[in-house]
Amino acid sequence: MFDKIFKAVIKGCVANPWLVIIINFSLLLVALSYTASNLKINTNTEEMLSEELTWRKYHNEYKTAFPSNIDNLILIVESPKSNNLSLNTRKLVNNLKNTGKFDFVTSIQESDFIRKNGLLYLDLEELNKLVPRLVNAQPFLGRLSEKNDFPGVLSLIEDLKRKSSDKNLEEKNLFIHQINRSIDNTLKGFLSPINWNSVVKKGGLNSSNYRIIIAKPKLDYTKLLPGEESVQAIDKIVNELSRETVEPLEVTVTGSTAIAYDELKSVSSGTKMSGFLALLLVLIVLFFAFKSISLILAICANLMAGLIFTATFATFTVGTLNMISIAFAVLYIGLAIDFAIHICMLYAENCARLKKIEAIKNAIFSLRKSLIFCTLTTSIGFFSFIPTAYRGVAELGLISGVGMILSLFLSFTLLPSLLTVLPKPKHSQGARNSHKPHRRVKIEKIIMVGLLAIAFSGLINIKKLHFDNNPINLNNESMPSIQGLKKLETLNFDYNSSISLLISDLKEAQRFADKLNKNDKIKEVKLITNYIPTNQNKKIDLIEELNLIFGGEIQINNRIRPVDIDEYNRSIIKFLATFEPESKAERSLKENLESLLYQINSSEKKQKKTGLFEMLNKNIFYYFHDFTESISELLSAEKVSMATLPKELKQLWVSEKNQFRIEIFPKEKMNGLGIASFQKLIGEEKYVFSGVPVINQEAGKSVVKAFTQAILTALVIIFAIAYALTKKFSSVLTLLTPLFIANLCVIFFLTTVSFPLNFANIIALPLLLGIGIDSSIHVFHRLKTSINGELFYRTSTAKAVIFSALTTSLSFGSLTFSSHKGTASLGILLMVGLALITIAVLSFIPYIMNMKQYEI
Repeated sequence: MFDKIFKAVIKGCVANPWLVIIINFSLLLVALSYTASNLKINTNTEEMLSEELTWRKYHNEYKTAFPSNIDNLILIVESPKSNNLSLNTRKLVNNLKNTGKFDFVTSIQESDFIRKNGLLYLDLEELNKLVPRLVNAQPFLGRLSEKNDFPGVLSLIEDLKRKSSDKNLEEKNLFIHQINRSIDNTLKGFLSPINWNSVVKKGGLNSSNYRIIIAKPKLDYTKLLPGEESVQAIDKIVNELSRETVEPLEVTVTGSTAIAYDELKSVSSGTKMSGFLALLLVLIVLFFAFKSISLILAICANLMAGLIFTATFATFTVGTLNMISIAFAVLYIGLAIDFAIHICMLYAENCARLKKIEAIKNAIFSLRKSLIFCTLTTSIGFFSFIPTAYRGVAELGLISGVGMILSLFLSFTLLPSLLTVLPKPKHSQGARNSHKPHRRVKIEKIIMVGLLAIAFSGLINIKKLHFDNNPINLNNESMPSIQGLKKLETLNFDYNSSISLLISDLKEAQRFADKLNKNDKIKEVKLITNYIPTNQNKKIDLIEELNLIFGGEIQINNRIRPVDIDEYNRSIIKFLATFEPESKAERSLKENLESLLYQINSSEKKQKKTGLFEMLNKNIFYYFHDFTESISELLSAEKVSMATLPKELKQLWVSEKNQFRIEIFPKEKMNGLGIASFQKLIGEEKYVFSGVPVINQEAGKSVVKAFTQAILTALVIIFAIAYALTKKFSSVLTLLTPLFIANLCVIFFLTTVSFPLNFANIIALPLLLGIGIDSSIHVFHRLKTSINGELFYRTSTAKAVIFSALTTSLSFGSLTFSSHKGTASLGILLMVGLALITIAVLSFIPYIMNMKQYEI
């Protein structure tokens, strides 16, 4: 009954080819329009695993409590000068807030709260050392605030010289040294303003050379790149700020949103390039396989139709591709073309003895059984992903599995219609085997012995298989966000190595934190109470005393006087006439002033003289106003309590439901700290917690479990299909033997070259079973039905198996050129695995069937 229906369908397609082609073309236009409008991509990798997993439940609870700590952008702002860093970090924060593309933007280090209370966070000993320096600096800070131009600087130096004492000697020398540098830089035409923090204190009042900005972007998951607008807004603002600032400012953007953005760009561009390269390589192989334009056109048209219909199915059923399922296009190109190659290869062979229509019908009808079984096995290789907890791969399995069925349907309908309307190819004689039979058998045996030896080594090494559970390692290391992540590690701001734990009571949280601090396996514990300074009463007494000395807020003369060249010249001449240098710094100052006066007098243009003095003022006073304002703010510190901590800080540590976050840093950096091992580390099981080390370990375990399940499922179903095809247990073993040998060889490859399995390439393992059985079925079917083993290598089936393997391998191999390391490793593993399977199938099956003396 099935054969009658099948023959009727094929007959209808070749009898009415244009009708079939027009219907398919019309459907393709609709499908393409629908797909282009509705297909989206989700970059959230954690959502690729089932929400029923314990660690997902924990993480979702943490996400709900602290949304501010999830999907953030982290900006690392760096500059060698702390004044430049401080000023521009605040500008950057304000500019980002004004874009409206962020829920919040903050730099705790440059917040109003820290700028006011920063001195309270110094150690009491450090504050005791700083206060005398500020006291000694007060006279010249006050003087320069009143007269902030170069003549005022010279007047101040004269006074410092007259009133010099041991108390302010260091500050005076630091100040003269900075003035020397400013003059020298001005003479060289180089703008490099004084870093006033370093005048007050060696190393700077706030000597850190970086600031951290945390930004919560408004993500739009309806767009291809959800974080694109926020990342582009940052890039635009940073570029504008870089043009405005007088000194270098480096901004590195990282964080989960930036990594996802860069990764998706990498995967998308890699997939586009891989898809184009796959098509190009397939075309080259098809040319050498057929040397017929008509056959190549038919195969490519059939392939593209199937790819569009599969993408439409993905859009309609799944709606959103993820970082794994986006690879379906390259997988489809590599696999779906096999059906068309086998049909066209036999069709070309038939053209030597049959008319065109008969040759088409005979090719399809002869291959129907093996193609249907191959579709089933390949689809099962994909469908075995569906029941797993790995949602990302389950979606890939559904899309690609249905894609194989669509490809088969098109190969039985659209392809024969296309072959009917296209010119009949010139037939060629079967490729002659240049080797004598005994020589071929000898080569076969050498290959088989070699594969068996490698397979045995793979079996021994199977325990050495390694799964890399760190998804960061899947990314291109040169991506800016990954470079930023590494930079955070060097700055001791590595959020990837900490675990956050939730406790609903502050006293309990403090008690538990104290307990963890005594754990010798834990490096550091942070919670909100860490932001309550110690010894506040003593520190405030010192600050109030300092405030009295400064007379309260430093009054700054904001009026900038225009440069009067004559006044500046007179000031320099007068200064040089009376100044008697005593130290090396003072002698350098005199020499620099003489050089400055000479350059001024040598210039005839007034504009040039004015520009030189303006640059000198800028080199001295550019950061002065902001610096004195920061001193004034620090002198107004008030006692800090939980109630006075700012909202922008609290939201990172206390949830709206009053849950307190404890951040725990283990001493040893661990990628493999699972739920059970972390509970053992902290000695408690009742708390909810989440963090990158736990997520990585638990996700890795979930994925390995999922694929163990997928491999076992695929094996059982493939075994059942093989038995349904052959009806003999011995024949099933014949079909599966090369697969097992080849897969053991793959294990040998993985363990020998230290090629770890990861979240991306692990999908190759069950997939190779489904793909690999196809070649076995084709070879077995041809040997079983029409020809003996000696002549098999001259048939179209042998050529089809080889060229199908080439197209598939090269298609998968195109993934290796992706800049995304996970995608590239998937391509390598599939290419190597398929090559080994093809060699094993072409060696073992003909040999086994000859040895068993099948009735062929």
